[in-house]
Amino acid sequence: MTTPTLNQTVSSFSRGTTISWSYTFYDMFNNVEQPVGTPQIRVSYPLAIGGTGIVVVAMISPGGTLPGGAVNTNANAWVALWDSRGAGVGTVFWSIEAVAGGSPPLTVLDGQFALTANAANLPTF
Repeated sequence: MTTPTLNQTVSSFSRGTTISWSYTFYDMFNNVEQPVGTPQIRVSYPLAIGGTGIVVVAMISPGGTLPGGAVNTNANAWVALWDSRGAGVGTVFWSIEAVAGGSPPLTVLDGQFALTANAANLPTF
């Protein structure tokens, strides 16, 4: 299965796709840095039944085990996966957050993409 990632130039995904984020953290001197605590991605998406859903997905460290048992083999990047099967069609907003020693999460990067589906692509849960 090919999982599209947001570090590629992709502005839309089909509903049902598992979306993958891959992000490397850097310090102010542009050196790779491992964040304190577990970074996370907050995803705000349209629900298939109307309204908005929000989910927080923990990122998996380099060398860590992803859902399904695969290993994050990237030497520096943290990875997160989101299953879009139950989402509605529309704009999905996301924000990568780093948690720093008990402080509120700091937004590191955010963005959006379109989740598309035709009449044959029904939401599944």
